[in-house]
Amino acid sequence: MRQQRTQRDGQIMQKQQAKTRNIRKAVGKGINPWWYIGGVLVVLTGVVVYFIYLANQQAKITTTATTDTGVLQQVTHVSPTLLAQVGTADVKNPFQAVRKQQPLLLGPTGKPEFLYYGAEFCPYCAGERWGVVVALSRFGTFTKLPEVASAPNDTPPSVATFSFYRSSYTSKYVDFVSYEAQDVQGKVLETPPAAQQKIIDTYDAPPYTANSGYPFIDVGNQYVTVGPTYLPDVLAGMSQQNIAAQLTSPDNDVSRNIMATANYLTASLCSVTNNQPTSVCSDASIQKIVQTMPKSVTTSAGTTPLATISSPSDILMPLRRRT
Repeated sequence: MRQQRTQRDGQIMQKQQAKTRNIRKAVGKGINPWWYIGGVLVVLTGVVVYFIYLANQQAKITTTATTDTGVLQQVTHVSPTLLAQVGTADVKNPFQAVRKQQPLLLGPTGKPEFLYYGAEFCPYCAGERWGVVVALSRFGTFTKLPEVASAPNDTPPSVATFSFYRSSYTSKYVDFVSYEAQDVQGKVLETPPAAQQKIIDTYDAPPYTANSGYPFIDVGNQYVTVGPTYLPDVLAGMSQQNIAAQLTSPDNDVSRNIMATANYLTASLCSVTNNQPTSVCSDASIQKIVQTMPKSVTTSAGTTPLATISSPSDILMPLRRRT
């Protein structure tokens, strides 16, 4: 044991002597050894700062915030007069009718179900949610509606919008059922249960669309729409506050696209709620749209096709395909 201790002490001494010789060599060459130590510290500090920056950027992408109360007030209380003035604007009817014999789909509380299926990263979903919120607010109340922006590396990037993930909505007329399948980074966020997934698989597929994608909306299993009603490019570069502020006038591209989308959605809801509430559904502008909603037709062979495609969204504009 004494010999082993002596050997260890000798090894330690040799290492210390080697370090001393290296320092002396550096000093002999006119190089301050503390520069080596300082350089290492600078590099380590830079690495730490870089990873902190990445963590903060990651947090900005994946974390939703609380929607500003002023924005929530504006988007959930759009003037019915302005909505009537806009009508359908230049927006094509995005809906297709499902089979006539399909029973009305009822939601968790026995009211007609409005099913929304989208993803937080999707810019098309970002644009569509504005119209969905405006329309549903005519039938009920959003008490919680998180703020989010679509993926920064998509086109258009970072579209300001809302997320229906962990939102809160109540209505006497409609059961709002929503699923945000993926978060901003494309990671799985919500998975629809079997019954809802069957609806999505049935109608978010041929012959309703050539390619399944986001967003998808089913209104009581009577009407479906696949893909965006309008291109979200009109919202590019705008904040939530900027977009909401446009909803006080019918004379800009932002409000016209959002309000026209909301009017189509409102008409589809009136069709499944037996025109309730009358304060909304009896409006002449809404009834005009109701009369133009697509109807199922019977083929010459006497069979009913799955849908009448009046304005296929996969032809009018691109879909955000599911991954």
